[in-house]
Parts: sequence; C-alpha cells; structure tokens
Amino acid sequence: MTGPRHPDDEIMAVTAVDRETAGYPCLAALGQEVFVAFQTVENAHDRVAATRVDPGAARERTGLSRPGRLAASPVLFVAEGTLWAAWCELDAHRADLLASRRDAGTWSEPRRLASAEGVEGLCAVADVDGRTTLLWTEHSGTLSSVWAVDPGRPHATAQRVAADHAHRPSGALAPDGTLWVAYDGLIAGRYRAVVRARGHDGFGDPFVLEQPDDGWATSPVAVAGEGADVDVFWYTINRGASLHFWHQRLGLGPDGAVRAEGGPALWAQGRNWYAGLRARPSPNGRGGQLVYNWGRQIHLRRVADGVLGPPAVVSRRGGDDFNRRADVLQRDDGTVYVAFQHAPGNGHHPRRADVVVRRLTPQQLSDLVDPACESAQDPFVEPPERQRSVIALPPAAVWEFRGGDDAYAGLHLLWGDIHGQNALSDALGEMDQYYHAASLLARLDFVALTNHDVFPDELTPAEWATSVRYARVFNHPGELITLQALEWTSNEYMEDFGHKNIYFPDDHPRLHLSTRAASETPERLFAGLRQEGALCFPHHPAADWGVVSAATDWRYHDEVVQRAVEIFSRHAPFEYHGNVSPYTRNVAQFTGRSVRDALALGYRLSFTGGSDTHQLEHGLEGGLVAAYAEQFTREGVFDALAKGRIYATTGARILLELRQGPTLMGAHAVWAEPDAPRFTLRVHGTAPIQRIELIRDGQVAWSLEPAGLKVATDATAPAPGPGRTAYYYLRVVQSDAHMAWSSPIWLTGAPAGAL
Repeated sequence: MTGPRHPDDEIMAVTAVDRETAGYPCLAALGQEVFVAFQTVENAHDRVAATRVDPGAARERTGLSRPGRLAASPVLFVAEGTLWAAWCELDAHRADLLASRRDAGTWSEPRRLASAEGVEGLCAVADVDGRTTLLWTEHSGTLSSVWAVDPGRPHATAQRVAADHAHRPSGALAPDGTLWVAYDGLIAGRYRAVVRARGHDGFGDPFVLEQPDDGWATSPVAVAGEGADVDVFWYTINRGASLHFWHQRLGLGPDGAVRAEGGPALWAQGRNWYAGLRARPSPNGRGGQLVYNWGRQIHLRRVADGVLGPPAVVSRRGGDDFNRRADVLQRDDGTVYVAFQHAPGNGHHPRRADVVVRRLTPQQLSDLVDPACESAQDPFVEPPERQRSVIALPPAAVWEFRGGDDAYAGLHLLWGDIHGQNALSDALGEMDQYYHAASLLARLDFVALTNHDVFPDELTPAEWATSVRYARVFNHPGELITLQALEWTSNEYMEDFGHKNIYFPDDHPRLHLSTRAASETPERLFAGLRQEGALCFPHHPAADWGVVSAATDWRYHDEVVQRAVEIFSRHAPFEYHGNVSPYTRNVAQFTGRSVRDALALGYRLSFTGGSDTHQLEHGLEGGLVAAYAEQFTREGVFDALAKGRIYATTGARILLELRQGPTLMGAHAVWAEPDAPRFTLRVHGTAPIQRIELIRDGQVAWSLEPAGLKVATDATAPAPGPGRTAYYYLRVVQSDAHMAWSSPIWLTGAPAGAL
C-alpha cells in the first residue's frame, strides 16, 4: 500500500489529516481492486469521495458529491460487475439519496433515488441475480421508515420495508435467495431488534427478536448462514453504560414465517461509551465478519456457520486515540481490509480525524486475536455511586404546592436536562434514541443535545445540519421542548478555557468550532453568540481531568451570554471547592474555579444542573434544572434560562421557590430599606428535609432544620452595604443526600444618604 503510514506497518492513511477532517469509510472490491469511500470536509462543506487502496494502487481521489451541497453517509457496492456509490446530500430541512456508477474509470452523473426530510443509514446487500438492494432510513418529522430499491434499474420503485419508528437497516442474502433485513424499532416505548424476510412473494411479517434485558436494542446486523438461515447480531444500551452484545439465529418455517432457533445468546458485555456494529459477508456469501468498537479500539470477529470466533484487535493498540465507524472487507484469498476513522485522544492535539485502512493477511489477523481483550473496562465511564430513576412527587402534591405563592403560580414549572452527548461525539445512543429517552425514560419537559464541537474530532457541517434537524422536529410545545445546542470544548484543542454549553434561541444556529479563528477564544465566542442572541453556560467549572484541565478560566466572562453556570453534574458538585455527593463521581477539582469563586468576582450567574450523560441517561444521572417559564415552549424555556428563573437539583425533583418581595430568583434589585431584607421561601422535598440554608456571599446567613417534607417561611439576611452588591441563594439538603440550589437573587445597597 502507498501513502502515509501509521506506526503499524499495515495501516495506511487515505486522507490528509493535516488539511482536512474525514470519516465514515465504506469498502468495496471489484476484481483485484479495493476502493474506499469516505466523507471529508473541504471549503466548509462535507463531500463524499472515493479512492483505491489496494497494494500498488495510485492514490487518485474522486469527488462524487455535487459541489456546494453537504454530503454524508457514503456506501460503496458492486452490482452486476459495476462499482456503485450512494450517499446523501442534505441541509437542515431536506435530504436527497443519490447514486453513481463507475464505468471505464469514470463516475457517472449522480442520479437521485429518493428525497425526504431526512435520509440516513445506507446499507447495500447483494441479490441473487448479481443486482444489489440498497437499504436506507427516511425521516418525516419524528417518524422514520426503512426503504429498499434496486439502484441499477433506472425506473425501479422504492419499497417500504418498515414504517413509523424503524431505523438503521442491515441486510443479508441467504444461499436460497431469501433477503433478510434487520433494523431497530421503537416498540411500546422500547427499542427492539426486528427482522423481515423477503422471498418470492415479497416481505413477510416483522419478527421482533427476544431480548432478555431491558436495554435499548441498537444497530442489528444480519449475516447469512445455510439455506434460509440468518444470524442476527445487535447490542443493547443498559443503565450505567452497560453494553450487552446479542446473537440470534433465525430461519423460515414451512409456512414461510420467521422462527427463532433457540434463544438469544450473549457474546460480549462490558461498560463503554462506544459500540458501533457492522457486518460484511464472506466472499462465498456464507458467514462473514463483524467489526465493532470496544472502547476506543476496533475489534473484529469471524462468523462461520453461526459460530462467533474470538476477537482480534485490528486498530493500533496502546494510547487513548479514538478509532470508530469501522468497515471490513474480506477477499477471496482470506485477506481482510479494515477501514476506520482515527482521531487523537484527550489532550492538546489537532482535532481533525483521518480515514485509515489496514490490510491483514490471514496469518496477521490470527496474530491479533486476543480472547482477553474485552475484559478491560474504562474507569471514566463508571456511573456515580448511586444509580437512580425518576424521583418526583405525585401530580396532586405538585399542583397543591404550585398554588401557594402568586409570584410563581402563574409560571410553568418545567424539568430539564440540557447537557448530554450521543454517538455523534464520545457517547452512546443515536439521535432519535436521545430524544425518545428524554420523554419516555426520564419524563423530561425540555432537553438539549450538547455534542462536543471538536471531540473526539471536529463536528462537520453535515453532522451539524443533521443535529439541527433532529432538535427541530422533536420540539413539541406542551410535550417536549428541545433546544438547539452545542458544547464548546476548547481544552481538547490548544487552550484550557474550559467547556461551555451553547444554547440558541431558534432553528438557525451557526456552528461555532473552537478550532476556528472566529471562535477559538472565549472573547471571540462571546462576540459571535451576542449576534445570535445565544446563551453560553460553563459546566464542571473546577474539574481536573489530569490529562488536560476541564476547568473554566474565570478571567473570561460576558454578562450578556454567560448568564448561568452548571453547579452539579455526574462529575461533581461545584458549588465550592471540596464538596462531594453520593450522586456524582466526585472528580478532582482545582481551587479558585468553583461557582462561589465566580460569584465572588461579581459575576451574576444563575444555577443549572445537568447530567453530562454519555450513555442515554439524561434526566436519570447527574443533575437536573428546573425552569419557571411563562410558556411551555422553546421561547418560554429559553427566556427562563436567560432571566435566571431556574434552579438546580442533584436529580430529585424537589420543589423550590425563593423571592425577596417581588424579586424572583435570578433577578437583581436595589435595596433601599433600613431593615435587613426578608426572603420568602417554600420547599417541598421528595424526602424529609434535613436542612435549609440561605447563603449570602458564600456564608450561611440563615438556616433551618425542619425534618419534614414541607417548609413555607420567611428568612432574613444581612443587607448589602451602601453601593455594594450581595448575592443570596437557597440550598436544600434532604435526608437521602439529594440537594437543590436556587439561583441567586442580587441586591445592591442604595448609596449612603439615600435611605
């Protein structure tokens, strides 16, 4: 092979990481030629390109997608002896499925096969007559369906395979000509693996695979066996980042109905934030290869006659680089090609990713087999000490509490988690799963998906457009509010400014990358966000990762956009240095970076709580934020965040109200009275309240130990001095160690002589 090489001699980079970021590789072989297609960013647009990668091949990259459009999801396949490529071209509102064929070394003009609000999950399956069935997912609002078509037939009509909530199709052709299609679908509030078999009479009824655990099934893949048999492999995402990998053999009964041969078998399990699973058939059409993530490494297993072989580590071992989105291809001579996306691990590294291909002979692949390689667990993905579910009061108790104070009674009390990642960055779960988990599992009122801008690698314009579309279509006033959001992750590039979650007011957000000059520093980021009316909240402000600092640099502040700070997440409570909680991981913290340190600088920051989940547990781990919104809409939630009418909890839905006269939490007023200010507070705990404290400028100014569930009282605290500003917030501690923090109220003393 030619081209730049990685330390392992058989690994070749097929993209130029010093000039571009690339990913999503797909392999295909035509005769003795091996090709790889991939997605790459050029001139601020994602493009799809292809090149040869077999030994001795000249590196000639061919751009397949049309200039000026965002392209994504490339797939290569061979149909009737011709190499084909298919991909999507998209924006935040529409996507086209296009295909092109290669004749005499030249690619044809792309032909549109389908158009929908969203198109994803392309997969190609060879058919009995040398043709190919192309599978994909189409989206219409929050609904999705799986479709199939023969791209080689100019006037072929696409056939819908599954409707409503079907995602991520995979296919396999059995030796008897049966086409098996596997996908994951949302069924009765839970993602399950589903298959359909197509014979001479068309597709039979859907068959839902048995699943012994309660996790959400994701990305089932099919591998052909003997006769009409097929082996289906999938993984489930369970609580605490627990992954279970399952295998089920299926066949057809005399009546043509799908039947299961025994129960599902567990073939791997562990805790991780990465999983991706893909299957490709062997050259003879029976059995094949499974390629998937185990942590940051790429593993490969052979499937033969329904038997799964031991794992081989086919990415470069050692270090903490990110390897993901793998594809595999086996040649007639047993040579295996593995392509995957590679990016640096944590640290001050350039954040581009490159596509690499590794070529392995049968002996080299055998040498990489390591039956013990999947026993390792990444300690960073361990959940907090105490796992929890939704902790909330009965609706009747909530309604009774809400009517107790006219100052808050006219507002909606909404619960949200506005900090979490999914598989687009370093986490588990697809986008549809993320939003469905928010409503079905956590019963949230509002949510934000805050994928990293540059970790593990740069978010691309096409990925951002897809993210924007999902947030737009899942936003349903009165049911589930979704915020357009992004996590600015500067410390993973060059500078330790800290992480900041960005929230946009509408469905037209710009992509702000900390690797770009326009937003590479907090000052430049703040300036850009001001133009959009966006908000920017630091999180884990004192966290020390060890490799790099994840703490906020409080020298940089903007009172217009940086209006709140995350006081609690799965990582630690950050109210002050040294505080701990059983509902978080209690990571190491720097001094001088806490929430109180920022307040002492005079910053007016309200409080949010969030999960920072990487495992589909937003609203179920870490913290929550409660918002007092005038409307149950995105505008209402955004306005509450901007005005600080919010409070944070450790995850329990504790009811809390604090005001000073007409001034609500998050607001500022002038104190011109001779007496100490009196605060009205009301709390309804989810467990007996152990202690309530009114904090003034970092000190306890008033406290109460009620030992009951409800408190409604007044509290006084020293007034601010003339011309000075003091902050006041309420802290609630329950007997079960759950806590709540109101956002501060700021009072400025009238100048001397004005009283």
